[in-house]
Amino acid sequence: METKGNGGTQRRVLPMLKKNITTELVGPEAYMRRLGYKSRKGFFDFVRSSGVPHIRLNPRRIIFDPVQVEAWLQSRVVGKVFNTPPES
Repeated sequence: METKGNGGTQRRVLPMLKKNITTELVGPEAYMRRLGYKSRKGFFDFVRSSGVPHIRLNPRRIIFDPVQVEAWLQSRVVGKVFNTPPES
């Protein structure tokens, strides 16, 4: 994270905000379905306790950057992962 001066004041510039924004942010419903959650409370408890990257718009609303969430999911893969089926 870097800081930029602005006429005597400083503001933080988050690394994710410095890039060109090309991905569309999505609401929690998409990831609730993908990860198999039916309960919003259960899903939000999982997000909070597991460190799923999200953006908090206000105390009651969060959204997700699919690029960041996919990178987070990939970082949690355990064992061998094959991009192509193994040869028999």
